[in-house]
Amino acid sequence: MPDKLTPAQIQQAQKNAADDGFLHRVAVAADQDLNVDSGGLPDETISSRVRRISDAHPRCSWNPGVWLAKTINAGLNLLQNNHGQRAQSGDLERALKVAATERRSLGISSGPVESLTAEEYPLGVRGPEPEPAAANRRAPDTTARGATPESCDPERREGSLSGAEPDSGS
Repeated sequence: MPDKLTPAQIQQAQKNAADDGFLHRVAVAADQDLNVDSGGLPDETISSRVRRISDAHPRCSWNPGVWLAKTINAGLNLLQNNHGQRAQSGDLERALKVAATERRSLGISSGPVESLTAEEYPLGVRGPEPEPAAANRRAPDTTARGATPESCDPERREGSLSGAEPDSGS
């Protein structure tokens, strides 16, 4: 696996994503659509997804989903060094841009993604998130008998592809 990007390289990848032209944005949209069609998270590219899964499963696995993700990730790294991590940086930049736009549109001035920028959080690592405003709090759903969004949606588990669980290291 290639070396990880430095914080400066991640910042540069985020800046590159912020300056993407129309055709590149259309290609990213098609990539995100394919990812969602195959069970991935919305607004995440396939490159980001396979990198995330590969990182969550550091050892070789017989799980076909993990094997496929590791194969795709390795192939993309042949085309561009650290392709998956660069894609993750681009996904983060686009997500921050959407969050800022929607917050402005909703008139929200404080909250978990308040004033996040690539310069302030180059690795997407944030400090403690402020408590959401009372109007934004949701009452717990007691009808599902202990079901949580994470337990109902296998893609929300870290590193999931077809419900794959990370290697336990044994």
